[in-house]
Amino acid sequence: MRRLLVFLVLVLSVSALFALEIGVVGGMEIGGRNRPFLGAKLGIGDSGIGVSVEGFVPVTAFETATEELQNVRFLEVDPFLLLIIPLGSSRIYAGAAPILVYDIEAGKVGLFSDRIFHAKVGLSMGKSLRLFVEGMTAVAYTPESETMIQSTGIFSAHLGVALAF
Repeated sequence: MRRLLVFLVLVLSVSALFALEIGVVGGMEIGGRNRPFLGAKLGIGDSGIGVSVEGFVPVTAFETATEELQNVRFLEVDPFLLLIIPLGSSRIYAGAAPILVYDIEAGKVGLFSDRIFHAKVGLSMGKSLRLFVEGMTAVAYTPESETMIQSTGIFSAHLGVALAF
């Protein structure tokens, strides 16, 4: 109970200082395993530099998501650092994040890879109720190659809705 109270006080304090965004997202992997996924996000920032922590769970199909979510063992967590450009009531953003994996049963978090991370671009529209669309890819850091950063060929398209405070 004490943790919940501290969390709520922290969220309210941060939202008073920064733009806070809480949302849900769904999407489809294009390349890789071509699977749909569901997720949630918590973001801070409306322009300039922002932070967004997003959690994703792959599902076999959107139709079976309710049953599958009851048996989730792993959660992918992406803590994005974002560059946000406001355009009226819309925002264009781009960012990158390490890929973390949370083992729900063991209560442990680990780094998926020290050489693979997610990069994304998106458009968020609206003031209090926001609709957002994003494109994301898994990128490999390969210092031994000429380009050093290469796409893995795994992309995903996201659609979501969020409340902004």
